[in-house]
Amino acid sequence: MANKKITELTALTAITTDDLLAIVDDPSGSPVTKEITVDNFFDSAATGNWVIPATILTTIGDLIYASAANTPARLADVAVGSVFVSGGVGAAPSWSATPTVASLTSPTVYGSAASGGNLTLHSTSHATKGLIYFGTASVYDQVNDRFGIGTTAPGYKLQVTAAGTSASSLEGYASLRKSSAAGGGLVIRGSDSLVDFLSTWDISNVNMGFSFTPTTSGGTQTEAMRITSGGNVGIGTTDGFGTSAAKVLSFGSGTAPTTSPADVAQTWVADVGGIAGKAGIHHRAEDGGTFAMHGSAGTLQMFHYQNDTLADDGTVTLPDATSGMVFVSCNAESGMWSVQADGTCTKVSGTTNTDAADTDAKLDVYDGGTGAIVKNRLGAVGETRIVYFYQ
Repeated sequence: MANKKITELTALTAITTDDLLAIVDDPSGSPVTKEITVDNFFDSAATGNWVIPATILTTIGDLIYASAANTPARLADVAVGSVFVSGGVGAAPSWSATPTVASLTSPTVYGSAASGGNLTLHSTSHATKGLIYFGTASVYDQVNDRFGIGTTAPGYKLQVTAAGTSASSLEGYASLRKSSAAGGGLVIRGSDSLVDFLSTWDISNVNMGFSFTPTTSGGTQTEAMRITSGGNVGIGTTDGFGTSAAKVLSFGSGTAPTTSPADVAQTWVADVGGIAGKAGIHHRAEDGGTFAMHGSAGTLQMFHYQNDTLADDGTVTLPDATSGMVFVSCNAESGMWSVQADGTCTKVSGTTNTDAADTDAKLDVYDGGTGAIVKNRLGAVGETRIVYFYQ
């Protein structure tokens, strides 16, 4: 074979690992021309270094990594949206569009660099979502769209549970929920032995209002009070409002107290005299006395008047065009009169100096036209008391 310069040799457009290269060994010492295979040229195991062949770097964005000891490999570029993820010590890295981060120290996460940008969190890339944990005891339930603070199993849109309480006993929590009655609500509960109430908006029969429902030990709920959007307040009753009721205070049947706390007066509803169907107001004063009343028809009204210095010839006009019974006292005189709607007055009973006419030196209740007039004609300033029951 005739001698040729390297530049005169036939060009090779592709190489294989067993192709030979000419190489000068120890050029600065005792140079010797030797041969080396392409495979050994790119795998210099003796020195622990290797040379990256240009064929590996063929695409902009590709990354080079060691797939094995002294073995370069190419990680092809991928579309926008993936991140470079470590495979761990001794394992190959990879691209991931849904990376899982086991732990980070003091991380800062941004959803965007733009003004008003958003950060979106998901429990999993799978279609079936799970929980997003905040610490170990608070979660966002992505399946049911619920937040739980102090609980990992929220039963309502927002549930706040105190430490050490259980979801099964429903103690010590607050929650927002949509009730079965097609309304929504705010639930706030303490322990079984403390203040414990339920406040809900129930559109089924109170047209949006509030109800307060204590929970006994074991979870039994009994509504104690409700306030409707019409201003009605019900105590111990869930439907104790008559037709067209507005701004009405209603009591359910209660139990009479047996003691009188200091500086307290107590009011409740019970059957008057224990007779069924005669529910009426009962009132117990601090000294233990109880007053009860009920009515069977109509509306009985009461007018009262008190004046320790009603002048001689001073008058008090009773409600006009009404009928009823009036009880009057003035100084040492007192009596009872019936009053008609046309003003007619009849003395029913009374002390000596009482009359049903405008008579001097008397305590008078008389016809004033369409209403009755009470007049002090006793000749002196009078301590006057009037109670008039009328319709």
